[in-house]
Amino acid sequence: MVVMSACAAFQKGASTANEIVIGYTAIENDLGIDFAAQKKTVLDLTAEINENGGIGGAKIKLVYCPQKFTSGGAQCANEFLQDGAVAVVGYGLTNDGPMYPLLKSADVPLLGSGAMPATAAALTPDGNHFFTSAGALGMYLATGKYLIENVKPKKVGVIVGSDASATQAANNFVKVPLNKAGIDVQLAPITESNPDFTSALNTVKDADFLLSLTGCTQAAAVFKQADALGLDVKGMVNSCWGTRNIAAMGDGAIGKWGWSYNVPVDDPQYANRPDVKEFLRLAVKYGWDHNDSLGTYGLYLATVDFIKKAGGPAAKPIDVQKAIASADGVPFPLGSDQGLNCVEPPSAAVPTACNASGMLIEIQPDKSVRALTATFLSPA
Repeated sequence: MVVMSACAAFQKGASTANEIVIGYTAIENDLGIDFAAQKKTVLDLTAEINENGGIGGAKIKLVYCPQKFTSGGAQCANEFLQDGAVAVVGYGLTNDGPMYPLLKSADVPLLGSGAMPATAAALTPDGNHFFTSAGALGMYLATGKYLIENVKPKKVGVIVGSDASATQAANNFVKVPLNKAGIDVQLAPITESNPDFTSALNTVKDADFLLSLTGCTQAAAVFKQADALGLDVKGMVNSCWGTRNIAAMGDGAIGKWGWSYNVPVDDPQYANRPDVKEFLRLAVKYGWDHNDSLGTYGLYLATVDFIKKAGGPAAKPIDVQKAIASADGVPFPLGSDQGLNCVEPPSAAVPTACNASGMLIEIQPDKSVRALTATFLSPA
């Protein structure tokens, strides 16, 4: 079986009659974040689906457009529209503002995950962008709720990256709710270009829980340095539990907490789930990192499923948009048993147009990932 090459899968230009165009966008090598593993997952899944008949006999033509944190949204939207995309899949997109109105002008829906929505500005319910996770805001809200109800720390230290969205999230979605619960919160800003975070860590050295609102590369360095300094604090690296990040932290990863919108596929309690078995089969076939690929895997398959429900090869963008908007308990691979519900519009209370749930996970002594909680958590 021949796997489609990157050049063959990511093509530009108008589609043919037997093709369905899907746009894909993600952060590419910016501020220490690079969704290369997620990009590979989408490429491999496209090849897998096309080799098995495509969508109703029509092959998927995947159009990829990379972004930086502060640029690329409008450019990518225009590329997707020019190429005739019926839907757009986004992962880790933070420069989303310029993209939405352009896609909306052609009724093209965007189904996003990763860090989306990262800021309150991304929550405008204009009816054509949907999130399969609560994004960064929901993650911070749910984490804070869990700390208040279960951990009950006296002081929480927060290492904050220089990106404006990180500062906003640290203040509005971490500090404010924890302060209301009587928990002291100390913010410690860092500069990503300076790899020595000793000063920031000393600022929060007396905290009994440590959060890192940074990119994955910096987060790994934060906890590795905290371990080297002998800071004995329970910690959490938000959504950065890929194999590479765990390896970069060394023994400092053990016992640390993370956040996932998917069940950890290597946790034995999920071994009998059909969607877990299928993911692991494909992970072996294509050499996927089990953690880095999970979110994109479910996101992309959900998008394909919505296109099928909207009419397959005959689907228009508005049809796909309506299929997503009316979703209620649609199965979401590797996600919550409640499925994907996109009926509720985005709001400040539950910052997502779809599921707002996630799961806290913990790194075990053998560096495997295990569920810290038995159920998915909601920020509501």
